[in-house]
Amino acid sequence: MSLKNRMAEITQIARAAQARDEELQRKHGVEIGLLLGDPATAAYMADASETAIPLRDYLSALKLVDLKKLVTLMYAGRDVNDFLQLRSLRKFHDSLTNVHDATMEVYIRIMSEKIFNLPHYFDAVIEHSRRLDIDPDKDLLGVA
Repeated sequence: MSLKNRMAEITQIARAAQARDEELQRKHGVEIGLLLGDPATAAYMADASETAIPLRDYLSALKLVDLKKLVTLMYAGRDVNDFLQLRSLRKFHDSLTNVHDATMEVYIRIMSEKIFNLPHYFDAVIEHSRRLDIDPDKDLLGVA
């Protein structure tokens, strides 16, 4: 499956998690400014911790190399100026120090922690790759 398709699938999972999180906030009567020690906050946090499970399950089923590429794309979408300066996803990947030699668990945790931002990051990297005439699958070919 292409990286673009993988990003689309992850974006769907992330948007569903965001919708579930908003539902949980309403259910527990909490807002973003959570109060530690508040019973409603504690109940929300217990339920909300499960919103990332579908993403973790999806990512766990991938090959390590594909997960590594997706983390690169996530960071390229987050750090757009660095990506644009290098004008290459492969060069951007090579510049990342935290992407090399990590375990599956680390990559999954990194992406899960950013679940609500993944759609934005992936939209950004897709748009800027298109502008630079970069095909992520071709540009990241050979990443191991």
